[in-house]
Amino acid sequence: MGEMISFRVVKEPYGWAVRVGQGMMTPFRSRVTAINHANGFAETLRRHGETAEVVLEEIWPMQPQPCERDRPRFRPLLMRARAGAGSRDME
Repeated sequence: MGEMISFRVVKEPYGWAVRVGQGMMTPFRSRVTAINHANGFAETLRRHGETAEVVLEEIWPMQPQPCERDRPRFRPLLMRARAGAGSRDME
């Protein structure tokens, strides 16, 4: 039996990841899936006599950059919907 192996579930820009040290990383879209995956690895190692833990790190170390737009994204769609509704009322 050696040192404890830590599986870290961390927030990433694309979703969640399970990390072991700095090198090994497995990406996931949901936190629940990442936690289940890390728990599965840890349980398998425990069955073989190793010590393992799962650590949940919910704080994202880098703040995302705000997306700057000069106009709202859905405005043309709303304008088309309003224009269509007005023409039906006149019939």
